[in-house]
This record gives sequence, C-alpha cells and structure tokens, in this order.
Amino acid sequence: MSLSLVQSRGLLGLQAARVTVEVHLANGLPSFTLVGLADQEVKEARERVRSALITCGLGFPHNKRIT
Repeated sequence: MSLSLVQSRGLLGLQAARVTVEVHLANGLPSFTLVGLADQEVKEARERVRSALITCGLGFPHNKRIT
C-alpha cells in the first residue's frame, strides 16, 4: 500500500482554493475511484487524470486499486 499527497488548487467561482489531493494505491481488484466531487464532475475528472498521466509520459497502474 502507498499513499501520496499533492498540494494543488481547485476552482471555486473566481477563486483558486488550496486543496490536498490524496492518492492511495493498494493490491486487489483493479479499480479507479474518485471521491469528493459531484457525479458528473467525477466522470470528467477520471478522463482528465488518465489523459494527464499519459501526456506526461507516466504509466497508468492498471493492476492496482486506485482511490
């Protein structure tokens, strides 16, 4: 198991609120779960995360449980 924390910014109206992004990788059935957002935003964010990793030349861990 591993946990990573990243400081970022999230849009809140015209403000850029400071947020902490936590990513947990664990063994188990492969899955990719996002929490803390409304339903439609989660669907869009999943694709954005996957695209950002590929664009940066990083591999997406398909054999892990990602939360």
